[in-house]
Amino acid sequence: MDRGRLQEAWDLHKESEILSREMKDISGLSISLNHQARILMEWGRIDEAFSIYKETEKIAREFGDLFSLSQSLNNQALVLLKKEQLDEAWDLYKASEEICRKIDDQVQLSTLLINE
Repeated sequence: MDRGRLQEAWDLHKESEILSREMKDISGLSISLNHQARILMEWGRIDEAFSIYKETEKIAREFGDLFSLSQSLNNQALVLLKKEQLDEAWDLYKASEEICRKIDDQVQLSTLLINE
């Protein structure tokens, strides 16, 4: 995606984040933050993306959302792989895999197993 379209998407997701926070829409907030982190990854701002993924982990843990928690841990692992922090990435993949098995999320589990 070109830089202009990414900026447009960024602006929309920032607006969505603000609205989600105002409305206390946790699901919408998590989705918006994940999209923002993906855009940051495209821009090469991986440390900022990692911080956002950590925030989504915190939100998921706070609200007991195991599906979102698994995704957040997986996304963090992908960032750590880019940073060549393999042991830390592996630990997060395994934690995400364990959650996927617990909640029987076969789609996310298959993605994880391919990435391993």
